[in-house]
Amino acid sequence: MTLVLAFQPMSPLCWSAEMALYERGTPFQKKIADFNDLPEGVTRKLFQQFTPFLVDRSRNESVFDSHPFAQYLEDHYPSDVPLCVGTEDELLGCRLAIQFFERCVHAPAQVLLFKKIHGDGFVEDEDLERAIKLLDRSYDTVNETMRSRSWALRTQFSFGDCVAAAALYHARIVRPFGDARPHLTAYAERLWNRRSFLRILEECAPYLEDPAWEASYEREILPTECVADELERHLSGNWPM
Repeated sequence: MTLVLAFQPMSPLCWSAEMALYERGTPFQKKIADFNDLPEGVTRKLFQQFTPFLVDRSRNESVFDSHPFAQYLEDHYPSDVPLCVGTEDELLGCRLAIQFFERCVHAPAQVLLFKKIHGDGFVEDEDLERAIKLLDRSYDTVNETMRSRSWALRTQFSFGDCVAAAALYHARIVRPFGDARPHLTAYAERLWNRRSFLRILEECAPYLEDPAWEASYEREILPTECVADELERHLSGNWPM
């Protein structure tokens, strides 16, 4: 298999990449990342920061981070289901959606997850408050935006929606959407009912049921540093175009 996705089964960012590959129908092999057997030039810290990464054996290249990942697939592995193409405005909108859901939904949700897993003392109260504030504001933004559109780029499903599906799924576990955000809830359900996302949930079910995996996931994947500075930079958010 030419393309190999090095990933962690319970990582939201990895789910985004998987969903995009499934949506496009792009053949690939999944390989759970072994921190003791990473590709040449890929350090453990680099992997934790940019999970997942795509290894292209035919081109001898590795691709990190969400937007380069999506654009690389479009450039070198065209599909009948493009997820990151269009006019300059559409490409910009896709990039903004990716950044919004990664930084304004996924990032603050991680802070709440750290608190849930590790208990009091792991996250400062001030950082927790900032995370909750950003996540609630982001929920409101999505709810208002989805009042008049079906997907992140209005009527066109894109890679931004793949990122949204994973980020919102994990975020709502630690911070439910609430009854006052019906458009957000409806958007999330549209995402989670897509065949590609249901396949991901089915494939990761064994890990959800294995306590040993949960302990390993906590130890290996969760960073020890606080993301307060990152949260502060993104409190204003952006995205809708």
